Amino acid sequence: MVRKTSFVLVLSAAATPASATLLMYEPFNYGPVGTEISTADGAGGWLKVPTTPATAEPTIASGSLTYAAGLPWTPSGNSVAMVGGATAVQASSTRAIPGQPYVSADQPTMYYSLLLNVSNVAGTASGAGSFVAGFRSGTGTGGLNASEAGAPLLIRQTGTGTGRYELGTGLTQENGDRTWNTANNYGPTDTLLLVLAYQFVSGGEDFARLWINPDPTLSESANAAALKVTATATDGHGIRDGRISNFFLRNNGSAPDNFAVDELRVATSWEGVMSTVVPGIWLGGSGNWSDATKWSGGILPSAATLVAIDAGNTASASIVTLDQDASVKSVTVDAGDQFDIPAGRTLTLSSPLTVSGIVHSAGTVNPTSVAIAGGELHYDGGSIKPSAGIALSSGGKLLMGAGNRVLKATTLSISSTSKVDLSDGKLILTSGTVGTSTNGTYNGVQGEIQRAYDFGAWDGPGGLMTSQNDAGPLVGLTTIGVSTAEQVLFIGATETGVFAGETVTGGSVLAVYTYAGDLNFDGLVDASDYGIIDNYFQFPGTDGYMNGDFNYDGIIDAGDYGLIDNTFQLQGAPIPMSATTATVVVAVPEPAGTLALGAAAIPLLRRRRRRSR
Repeated sequence: MVRKTSFVLVLSAAATPASATLLMYEPFNYGPVGTEISTADGAGGWLKVPTTPATAEPTIASGSLTYAAGLPWTPSGNSVAMVGGATAVQASSTRAIPGQPYVSADQPTMYYSLLLNVSNVAGTASGAGSFVAGFRSGTGTGGLNASEAGAPLLIRQTGTGTGRYELGTGLTQENGDRTWNTANNYGPTDTLLLVLAYQFVSGGEDFARLWINPDPTLSESANAAALKVTATATDGHGIRDGRISNFFLRNNGSAPDNFAVDELRVATSWEGVMSTVVPGIWLGGSGNWSDATKWSGGILPSAATLVAIDAGNTASASIVTLDQDASVKSVTVDAGDQFDIPAGRTLTLSSPLTVSGIVHSAGTVNPTSVAIAGGELHYDGGSIKPSAGIALSSGGKLLMGAGNRVLKATTLSISSTSKVDLSDGKLILTSGTVGTSTNGTYNGVQGEIQRAYDFGAWDGPGGLMTSQNDAGPLVGLTTIGVSTAEQVLFIGATETGVFAGETVTGGSVLAVYTYAGDLNFDGLVDASDYGIIDNYFQFPGTDGYMNGDFNYDGIIDAGDYGLIDNTFQLQGAPIPMSATTATVVVAVPEPAGTLALGAAAIPLLRRRRRRSR
């Protein structure tokens, strides 16, 4: 057997009902012609139902179906030949939908689309007709049980027996749930674009819909002339167990003698099944990105590809190494899987990097945004420069390695149990907020530091922290300071400057690992920093690290003087800033007076108790 190409699937259970991304794309580009699907795909995706060898399931047919009205995409490769009449005894092929099961509690609407051509209507039942494709609640290889099929594609001969057929759908395959489009019938020269949908309704009757030859360039609402199906009474009808897990194709004795299906697409939205984006999936196991045999379709991801590692395949953990530069649409790393980006390699994405597993990056990563959803992104070297924001959720972690690394984004969002370890690096947010204190509690970036800081213990349940030893409670020499580029570089709010090698505006927020008390971010504590805290200490109600609140308790007092005095006496060489800065000109008290004030403050600092936050 020669495998030409394989299935293409994408996404994990994080797909949302509003997603315009394909969950499943199946062009049936397999070979050789005449081979059953479960054998031809060569990857265990399609399963035979039932598994009896003597009963033929749908097989690979030569060439693609052509839709005369045009499509947003171009069919390629082969298609699937299906049979009925005396030649078939209910043999199906079934394939799991990534992210399954989709259940009624989530109230999604699931869509599928395909091309259909019936070349020989003979053998097709009339009356109640037959079902040949649809959603399925089960994942096994047993036969289709009662109510297991949802939004099935129904077919029957017209009552005149002229070699033409009608189409319909239903909530399930049960005869009482079936509705037919009797206004139109079709023949062997017709290739049809079909879209079917199954909508879960909480506390009511589910719906099924069928569109025949809709306009792919218009929205669902603009293609409103759909056949709509619901139960005739409140009888609880609907797909078994209120869930959709698989898609099936079915040969059976009451279906047409010869028909073909091509370009199967499954999504959670109308826009999804009309999507022109062809996704790619890593098929499992460890290996290099450049190994085409490890990718769905046997094709390396391209600029239009949504990459998924492993797309929910929990049976096989994966470690993927980027051994060549790559440009793709997006990358999703599932829980249990790992993606390594070595030094010297560049990954460019026109959409987000989503991390539910583990990513080690020492190269260059340029995504639109970064979403760390329960996973870990290890910033080991190189650069990570999203053009938009970074969001952490579900206990996600962003861990920056030591080495004065710089992380620049528009915004940073950290959920209650997620953490960013800045280590000895720097964070630049071009659209962030420094934050202010209300009754001792900060918001903005200072709020993220405050909830991690816990008076130098850095043991909060989440937030922005540093794991450097000198910042720990036994030393307390360093910390994370927060300021704006306007204050550090002495530029206007909309003027530009350079900080840590990055272009910033005056409104950019800077979070920097430095000595506790370093207010002007020159990497050391000196008279200039004392001048700043002395100035703002005189104005009650003033808060913020940049004004002297080094312990993030919302006030500037003797505790802060204790910290800056401790640093002044124990600091070593300046911490590198690699920034263009200006000299800070302030009124500076005599050093002796300053140190005397600091010495008096040390007992007060020691008497302060940590407050639970």
